[in-house]
Amino acid sequence: NSWRIARHDIPSLASCVFDSDAWKPEGTATVSNEIWNLLKNIVGSGGLSLPAAIAAFGDAPSAIIPAIITIVLMGWINAYCFSLLGRVCACTYSKTYQQAWERSVGKHYGYNRVVGVIVTFKAILGCWSFSIVIASTVTPLLKNVGLELSMAETLILITVFVLVPLCSFENLSGLSGFSVIGQIGTLVTACTMATRFLDGSYQPGGRFY
Repeated sequence: NSWRIARHDIPSLASCVFDSDAWKPEGTATVSNEIWNLLKNIVGSGGLSLPAAIAAFGDAPSAIIPAIITIVLMGWINAYCFSLLGRVCACTYSKTYQQAWERSVGKHYGYNRVVGVIVTFKAILGCWSFSIVIASTVTPLLKNVGLELSMAETLILITVFVLVPLCSFENLSGLSGFSVIGQIGTLVTACTMATRFLDGSYQPGGRFY
């Protein structure tokens, strides 16, 4: 309720992020820091789930064509929505999804609270999916070095000693280094998948068939 700004003081959505008087964030994370963090957030689990989804869609080689078209279309829509969200936040001097909704659409019918609930559950589902990936990936890796742990035990240890300290960071720029390491891991995974595909390891007669 304390936010008041005259209608003529709000720059257009198309230009406000380029204006010298646009809202400046108080954080110290650079654009490159946030790009790495966002890229890791999107690409990480997608590198494992997308191939499985395509395989579930169809086992014919031609299934890759509609899959690629769908992925490119979804990427374009996501890029546009991220850009639009940034412009809305800059124009309305907002720092959260819910705040941006209130200052651009209004509080009519309580929809602003719905936005907050959706964002909260999105974060919960994201953490859930990442936990599945972490537990499924790290458990066999630990077994290779002689640590026989269940998936639950592995996830608890990683959560307590790795994830909680990382989540306590007040400055997201500090996470960008870990995001880069994660992207390297994703690249290694992709290269391994390509190598296994080309050498026929999963084909009939291959050692992983």
